[in-house]
Amino acid sequence: MGERQDDGGPTGRRRVHPEGTPPGRPGPGAVTAGPDLEALLAAALLRDGVDAGAEQRAVAAFLAAREAGRTARAPGAGTTGGPGAAGSAAAR
Repeated sequence: MGERQDDGGPTGRRRVHPEGTPPGRPGPGAVTAGPDLEALLAAALLRDGVDAGAEQRAVAAFLAAREAGRTARAPGAGTTGGPGAAGSAAAR
């Protein structure tokens, strides 16, 4: 079915833009990856500088949470029915 939006444009399906990007979106020459993007993100996120203590606390909290999740699972949890799994044909 066609779109039911009456924006004054032609009816039917949307067309691809010849430039390859929609209007208002970054095109050729835009920073999309690599060191330039990393520098832009770092500048946006680290306005007051790096707090090494906060970074270490965050990493320690992540590692503790990951380890707690690992030990909370029952043995064999997450198996996909491989050899020795309770529901596999070999165990029957």
